[in-house]
Amino acid sequence: MKKSLFFTLLLSIIFIFSSCVLLNDSNTNTGTNIDWTEDEYQNVKLIYTAYNEGWGDYPFSELETRAENNNGAEKVIYFYSYFKDEINLNELINKLSTVKNWGEKLSDKDYRIRNYIGSIIKNSSYENYNESGYDDNWLINYFDSKIPTNSPLIESLNPNINNYAPSNSEVIFLKNKIKDLIQYYLNDGNMFDLWYDFYANSYNDSNSGIIYDEIFDKNNEVLTEKVITEYSEYLTRIALTYINHVDSFNSLFTVNGEPWKYGDSINFKNIPVELLLAVLFQESNFVPFSYRSEVSDNNIHGVSYSLSHILIDSDRLSISSVHDDIGDYDGIEADKIGDKTFSIMSWIYFGNEEKEGENTTNVFMNWDLVSIRGSILYSLTYLDVLMNKLEALK
Repeated sequence: MKKSLFFTLLLSIIFIFSSCVLLNDSNTNTGTNIDWTEDEYQNVKLIYTAYNEGWGDYPFSELETRAENNNGAEKVIYFYSYFKDEINLNELINKLSTVKNWGEKLSDKDYRIRNYIGSIIKNSSYENYNESGYDDNWLINYFDSKIPTNSPLIESLNPNINNYAPSNSEVIFLKNKIKDLIQYYLNDGNMFDLWYDFYANSYNDSNSGIIYDEIFDKNNEVLTEKVITEYSEYLTRIALTYINHVDSFNSLFTVNGEPWKYGDSINFKNIPVELLLAVLFQESNFVPFSYRSEVSDNNIHGVSYSLSHILIDSDRLSISSVHDDIGDYDGIEADKIGDKTFSIMSWIYFGNEEKEGENTTNVFMNWDLVSIRGSILYSLTYLDVLMNKLEALK
């Protein structure tokens, strides 16, 4: 049976030193001088670093070094502690204020990518499919599509959120945690509110003469307390439902590449919901329409968006065909298309025929990551692969 990642190493140490005199840790009843919490949080830090930077064919010691230099990993530890209710919101903010580059603002606005995401939002299942109980919540209705969006639904990957009713005590607890965090940052000028303004205002590009219309209607689509509270509840229910009500599944074939060779079997129950939420907040601040670009040599080579920020090859964006600085595909080197995390995962686990080339979107496409369901599905899958690798190498 698969042992818990957070305790495997510690149990081994306890066995080796079982003849030693044991000291009682004041925080536990384990009767050991090992600091279990420290090891647990180190694992969280390592997993996030691998999630954020990738974990290719390099040793565990290098991951440890990278984790020490990853500011986001330090923040994820604090978010994880917050969602576990070990610290309150004020304590969280105080801890975050000590982290380098804390509170960086959105910069380098690219309205082309904004409008690409906006087209996905506007062509989603809005007003066609609404999760029960949230029919009048515009924010949820833009992002509650079942998946895959442009292929026959896969029922096993669309569990019913009624498995976790709004009255469930765990839902109530985590909903309030998420809501309080969003509300705190809603008016700080660099998170949810800034992203909302980015989408709710038009822009006239004086260089190109292009007018980018607003995506959200500022008069009717407003971030009210009710909208945020329901969104927090919905996000909580989806997270808990996917972790506990998606059956374990296997890769469709054996892969020897890193880190995928550790992902033969995927089980979302291995992932603490607090870890998932901590990673999602660090990646996106829970803004389902956020994005980041991977830029080098003035070219956008990769894009990530929505909650989980799973990396997509920018050649897979339809707008790459009309913008020379988006993507690097020249019509000849087809093997350069799609070899990013999203396409590889779609190929290994979710039925896409190829991980590279023109058929990478034949079941799942990058649109599916805009859906909260799709974003959480891919995030959990990636986290479990990385946890498997971490457990195998520690």
